[in-house]
Amino acid sequence: MKQFLVSAISIGARLIAPLCTKMRFIPILALLLLTIQPIRAYFATPEESIPNTRQVWAFYLSFWAGESTWNWQESVLDDTPTIGLYNSKLPAIAATHIEQAKSAGISSFIVSWFGIDEIITTTPALINLLDRAHEQHFKIGVAIDIFVGDFHRDYASIARSLTWLMNEAIHHPAYLYYEGKPVILFAFQHLAGFGDNFWRELRDEFDPQHNTLWLAEGLSACCLYDGAMDGMYAFNMAWANGDKDFYLAERNLMQAFGGTFYLPSISPGWDEDKIAQATNRPNPTSRRERENGAFLARAWDAATATESDVILVVSWNEFVENSHIEPSKLYGTQSLDILRPRITEWRGFFPEPATPIPEYALFVDEPTPIYTLPDMEVIGELTPNSPYRIVGEDGGMYAVMFGDMMGYVSYQHITIRPSTTITLSINDF
Repeated sequence: MKQFLVSAISIGARLIAPLCTKMRFIPILALLLLTIQPIRAYFATPEESIPNTRQVWAFYLSFWAGESTWNWQESVLDDTPTIGLYNSKLPAIAATHIEQAKSAGISSFIVSWFGIDEIITTTPALINLLDRAHEQHFKIGVAIDIFVGDFHRDYASIARSLTWLMNEAIHHPAYLYYEGKPVILFAFQHLAGFGDNFWRELRDEFDPQHNTLWLAEGLSACCLYDGAMDGMYAFNMAWANGDKDFYLAERNLMQAFGGTFYLPSISPGWDEDKIAQATNRPNPTSRRERENGAFLARAWDAATATESDVILVVSWNEFVENSHIEPSKLYGTQSLDILRPRITEWRGFFPEPATPIPEYALFVDEPTPIYTLPDMEVIGELTPNSPYRIVGEDGGMYAVMFGDMMGYVSYQHITIRPSTTITLSINDF
């Protein structure tokens, strides 16, 4: 799925190759690694979980990090977002996506996350999405993504990610709970190369009472039938062409082997022809045309026939495989318009009305150095409790104007929140 797209989003210079040179990356990474623990004391006591009603979740790819990352994929993209070539780490972008999703009745994003060791792209994006979701009465779950080979290839790496999730992230007030349990998905977990015993022991270590909900990707997942996982989802069901018999057979087989939670997935269409050719992908899924929304409607009917109380839409923004429902230049709001009445009827109530996207400001709790890029020269200190207007983001560093210079501060040292009193700091004069 992501072989071509995320080859530049891995630790080292490849992680931010579209964004900066290796020389520029080294001081940024060094600074962030020095402060990796703790992330921040963002996390509070959880709110009540989402009421136990029917829910629609959407899989969210968090590696879109600005115009350069989109341009780098230009050869395999047929479509781009209506809101432009965005960076998911910027607060207004995350807030806009949440409002768009809510307008169709979607209640949560499942965010692809490369783990706590990936500090440049997906971790700051996840924290941004959690904070924006809390402001907008939305929920965020996590998919521990094991596709990229620089992360989650040994016990220690997976353990660090699970420790952060279990000790901090699931206590964020916007974290997704289902029937009182935090939801954790795994993606490409077979690529870690571990056997069933490893996963079972991992579950026994981190959640022996199964107080969280763990879902494996795929019916034949390595760790689905031995007690490590509670159930499964499929990232790609486009091959089934909306035939409900495939969904029902998958659900029944999972249950026969002891799985208790089946999460059916739907998509508006599928076209991985370009990415398959670019990466020599074996056995790509045959193209599924959108049929002016008919494919999505057919998949919806098939998924709801399984009698699951949760439907997963794959995806919000996977533009490389053309499974996106995010409003786009080619398809507009077609997918959301198809889903809205169906979700409304299925859930039994209308979506919340959209609210205006606020102005966001950056705050620090204590005097905090601000740096130039690429040389990481300290140019001053940000003042505690003063709002600073965000003017950009690069590699986990948020930019504000400081005097006549643009300065950068790590996401690990800041809080971002709405502000109606954004002012220039005294250093801007």
